[in-house]
Amino acid sequence: MNGGNKKQNGSAVYRDIEEQKVEELQESVQSLKFLAQDISNHLDSEKKDLLNKMSSNYENGTQSLKNVLSKIDDVLKHGGASRTTCYLIGIIVIFFFLMYIIK
Repeated sequence: MNGGNKKQNGSAVYRDIEEQKVEELQESVQSLKFLAQDISNHLDSEKKDLLNKMSSNYENGTQSLKNVLSKIDDVLKHGGASRTTCYLIGIIVIFFFLMYIIK
């Protein structure tokens, strides 16, 4: 009977150790879950900031292009309509547009 008692005590000890390890594992999983949520929240805010900056840059570029085209229109209306001037302005506009796209 004494040997059976030792087996039961040994099993109880192993069960206690197993339960302790399961609890530690649950705590680790919980910590990883919170860490993943924090990373996700941080990435969401970074993504929003980046999109806002990109939108702002796009709006600035669009406004600059409108200003250039407006000035070209003014030049053409006020007697600068020679063929060479038109070609030069066209090349400059295309150059700036390509630089805008590449940026």
